[in-house]
Amino acid sequence: MRVLAAAMAALGLMVVLFSIDGCAQAGSVIKEDSAPSRRSVEADRRSESPSQIPKSTSPERAASLRLSGRGQSALEEGRAEEAVDHFERAIQIDPSNPFAYYYFGLARLAQGRREEALTLLSRAEVLFHDRPHWLCETLVAMGGILEEMGRRQEAAGRFRRALEADPWSEEAAAGLERTEEP
Repeated sequence: MRVLAAAMAALGLMVVLFSIDGCAQAGSVIKEDSAPSRRSVEADRRSESPSQIPKSTSPERAASLRLSGRGQSALEEGRAEEAVDHFERAIQIDPSNPFAYYYFGLARLAQGRREEALTLLSRAEVLFHDRPHWLCETLVAMGGILEEMGRRQEAAGRFRRALEADPWSEEAAAGLERTEEP
């Protein structure tokens, strides 16, 4: 499971650095006038995440983000069932927390439940609509799952959209190259 291995490797980096994993790195493949600036993608990458909760965050959102962070740690340590419990609780507290859906999707992927992973990542995709880095992360994960499932055309579409969100994503560019028909 190449996607699972990549997702788990990315999770390891995310705990320490929060997703220095292919999105928002050097090497632009597609650059359009409407694409977000590299600075805005980098700012998004460093903004609110399960480990960084601004003081202005509502108590519900803060609790949900803390649970997402605990789930992320459990997932990284190979405790997918425990991670799922944290993500379910995080979503109960704040159904608009995109990180809970994103990491819950990766947990389902770790459990081999790809269709459920895609459903959860689709929800994260909607919630990350204004967060270019995290939208890219989500679309790359979805593209990888679809590629593994043999749904190359759909995978190529996700990788293409990931590049629209973050034109500097090496991982999205590589995925698109692998899945785009000649």
